[in-house]
Amino acid sequence: MLRSDTPSNIAGALAGSFDDLTRGIGDVLTREQLAIVMDGKATDAQLDAVMRAVDLNGDGVMSGLESVIIKSMPTDATLANALQNQLEANGNKALTAAQVRQALSPIASNERINQLIDRIDVNGDGLLSAQEITSARIGGLSGSIAQSLSGYFDELDANLDGKLTFAELKDGLDGMATNSQLRAMMRASDINADGVISGLEAVVIKSMPSDSRLATVLRNQLHATRTRQLTHAQIREALNSIAPPTPSCGP
Repeated sequence: MLRSDTPSNIAGALAGSFDDLTRGIGDVLTREQLAIVMDGKATDAQLDAVMRAVDLNGDGVMSGLESVIIKSMPTDATLANALQNQLEANGNKALTAAQVRQALSPIASNERINQLIDRIDVNGDGLLSAQEITSARIGGLSGSIAQSLSGYFDELDANLDGKLTFAELKDGLDGMATNSQLRAMMRASDINADGVISGLEAVVIKSMPSDSRLATVLRNQLHATRTRQLTHAQIREALNSIAPPTPSCGP
């Protein structure tokens, strides 16, 4: 059976074996196909939880692009993605601690779940809201997308001109992030501020530290506003979509 204390390892293992798992059955992995290839090595609850974790756009399957992105996502972002899908199944109503544990216990230990709840529940009301879950998810997701662009560049570059436009990024990542989040990701990857992501930029940003990508967002924001400096409010507005601040908790 799958171990329940290594959610990122579970998702990463699936992503790393995506081609083998989908060989002969198409270019996506469904819950039913996953059950067949796992052949009794996971419970139904584990299979459901794993699919919620790896399904980044909420369409019920794992695509090749999702398998690439998932491989570099941090554990907390992977678990937050599972909660995002659980939240939508719950009618976008805030999740209670009991619902969070039920959703994650098949693939995460109690200690990991408690740590995640403490970190995400910034207002301490005992519920995880859509905003809190999105904040926990998007930072890891945006970084993983940046690291994955070079490997999936040709598939995203619909007209094969060697440049990714916002429209192409939006089509390729449909359902994974909001328009504002995608625009912020675009600004983080557009190193020369020409409004597109080139193949070279996709390679360069793969190894750039997170702070350097955020600095690229701010440099492009300066260029867009044609000012010499940004206010604190402008900085927060520019970065909030892909690096939401974590409010400090009380003593």
